[in-house]
Amino acid sequence: MTQTVYGQAADRCGLARNETRAWATPSLELRTSQPPRIPVNLNHGPIVGRVLHLEMGPGDNLWVIAEVRDHVQPVTPVRVGTELRHVATPWYWSLERISDSDWSDVVITAIGLTDSPARGLTAQPVTFRHGTANEAARNATDRHERDLLRRAADASIARRPGAPIVVAGHTDAAQEAAEYAAYLGAEDWRANPHDTRPELGDVERGAWRGKVLRVS
Repeated sequence: MTQTVYGQAADRCGLARNETRAWATPSLELRTSQPPRIPVNLNHGPIVGRVLHLEMGPGDNLWVIAEVRDHVQPVTPVRVGTELRHVATPWYWSLERISDSDWSDVVITAIGLTDSPARGLTAQPVTFRHGTANEAARNATDRHERDLLRRAADASIARRPGAPIVVAGHTDAAQEAAEYAAYLGAEDWRANPHDTRPELGDVERGAWRGKVLRVS
């Protein structure tokens, strides 16, 4: 069984910190084209799923839609006396990424599901839904949720093997998608022995770089 998870992962400021350092992942500094496979892990550990779709929403908030294994549940085990209970707990997206030293040209390498987000009070809990994104969209009663999950399912189906995940709604998204399609042409990229695509966890640093936007 599969379940769908969606929610916001970054905003314009993108500020985050832990006990030893602070950093930023501004949503507008994301590359438009991200790696073709972005794994989802549990608390930055074992991989439990994959990202289907990335989308820039109102206010330049980055939305992430993913499918994960059904054993992943938004609960935390708590021991009460001799009894172990599972308490409902909000979970959040936590981006793993690389960037330039000024936090620009951001590439997402993985996304964690965590109950302790480094973004603090700005983080918004994710939503869990049963089934694939397509199934969850059919069962959704909220229009925003239904439309978001339907776009995610359609984008995942339409994307060719090895094609980058393009951040929908990004200023350059349509242009970069067209450039990538033109680059592929009529022949599958795998037929070209001189062309390489990134494997799981690798980062593509070739063409189709997202342009950096500045907010004054």
